[in-house]
Amino acid sequence: MWRLSRLPAHDPAWERYFAATEDPDRRFCAAVAAALAGVESNAVRDELRRAVADRVDEPRLGRKSPPRYVVALMALADLGDEFVTRRIGEVLLHDALAPQDAVLLLKALGDAGDPAGVAILRDVLAREEDSAVPMWGCPDDLRTSFRFRIESQVIRSLHALGCRDEDERLQPYLDDPRLLVRRYARRLHAGRP
Repeated sequence: MWRLSRLPAHDPAWERYFAATEDPDRRFCAAVAAALAGVESNAVRDELRRAVADRVDEPRLGRKSPPRYVVALMALADLGDEFVTRRIGEVLLHDALAPQDAVLLLKALGDAGDPAGVAILRDVLAREEDSAVPMWGCPDDLRTSFRFRIESQVIRSLHALGCRDEDERLQPYLDDPRLLVRRYARRLHAGRP
C-alpha cells in the first residue's frame, strides 16, 4: 500500500487496482493509500464513505490503530470531501469513541477547513465526559486524564479554522506543574501550533 501511495495521482494503476480487487480489506487499505497520494477518484471516496456509513471497525490496521471508520474519516478530510465535516460531527457527538480516536477526528476537523466545524468543536468542549485512559503498558485500572489533550486539540483546530474565542480554556494549563503540558499550553496560547 505504501508503494501505491507513492504513485502519482493520475497514474492508471489506481483504476486498474480498484477494478481488479474484490477483497474489502485490500480495497480499504488501497483507498487510504490513494487518499494519502491525493487521488481524486470515485472508487476511493466510495470505499472510504462505505467504511464510515457501515462503521467498519475491524480488522484494525495495527495494534494501536483506531477503528477503520475513523481512519476513513481522516482520509476523507485529507481529500476535502464535501460531507466530511458533518460526518465527523455525527461520530464525535453520537458515537462512543476512545479519547485517543476522538483527538484524531478533532484534528481532521481542523484539517478539513470547513467553518461549520467550529460549532462541532464548541459542542465537544461543552461536553464534560470522562476522558481517562489507561496508559500503554500499565494495568487498566491505572488511568490518567486525557482532557488536556482533547481541549488542546480542539483549540488547535479552532485556530486552524480562524477562531480564537476559546483560548481562555488554556489559562489553567499555563502554569501547570507538568512541564510538557505547560509548554504546549503556552505555545498554543501564543498562537504557535
